[in-house]
Amino acid sequence: MENFADCYELLANAFPKTELRTNAEQQKLLTNKYYRLIEYRAEDKLQAVMCLWDFKNFIYLEHLAVAPEVRGQGIGKHIIEQLIAEKKFIVLEVDPPLNEIARRRVVFYQRLGFEINEFFYLQPPLRPENSSIELKLMTYG
Repeated sequence: MENFADCYELLANAFPKTELRTNAEQQKLLTNKYYRLIEYRAEDKLQAVMCLWDFKNFIYLEHLAVAPEVRGQGIGKHIIEQLIAEKKFIVLEVDPPLNEIARRRVVFYQRLGFEINEFFYLQPPLRPENSSIELKLMTYG
């Protein structure tokens, strides 16, 4: 992917290291037939990146990052609506809604029709030096 460095930089600025693979590991995923990294550009400027696993019966949305300078302009909503239009069951992870930012993310997805699942869930470590992280799953469909 020609613009991978820009995409990874946006992801690295949007997610803590514990929730993101290394640059090399993330790039290696691009050869997996189920994995898609989709960049959204306007006027040749990167506005958002979405990383997902696209399986036969469902989509697992792994990352969605919107550039800080265009947040709040409906780009994230538009991207998720396009994903919903694919008519598949969708699963994603969010931080437990224990602070204002985490609550706002949950509400963002709820407005689009996602439901938070209240059972206990640990995200496996994405880097060897990390531990599992307690997150919440949200689903659509």
